Amino acid sequence: MTEHEPQQQAGRGGWKRWIGLAVAAAVLLPLAGVGMVAVLHAFITDSTEVLKLQAFATKLHTFGLAVQALAIALVIGRWKALVRWASVRGIVQPFEVDRALAFRGKAATFLLLYLILIPIGPSRIWSLFTGTTG
Repeated sequence: MTEHEPQQQAGRGGWKRWIGLAVAAAVLLPLAGVGMVAVLHAFITDSTEVLKLQAFATKLHTFGLAVQALAIALVIGRWKALVRWASVRGIVQPFEVDRALAFRGKAATFLLLYLILIPIGPSRIWSLFTGTTG
């Protein structure tokens, strides 16, 4: 057994943990959403509360969008530091560092498309062109 073998064995089980976390998130996040809707439904008694809730949701959405945009800007802006950190942690192997550094443009494109399609969404983009609120 060489000195690198224990690290490799520890890294092999890591993907199972990430799959477990992804499955748990896939189950728990929708359940949390259902629970939140049930609680909101219990508290809403008239239409004015619905309008207040909609205004709150719009503010919350805007805040979430700003946080996600800031996180994406931070990831892309600090890409070299992120790749170095991943290299130190063994996530990026030494022979992959140059490719990971070169991947910055593709990652930026993917994250920008995510931001446009998911948090911003087509309806908000369409409302900019039509002058409506959405």
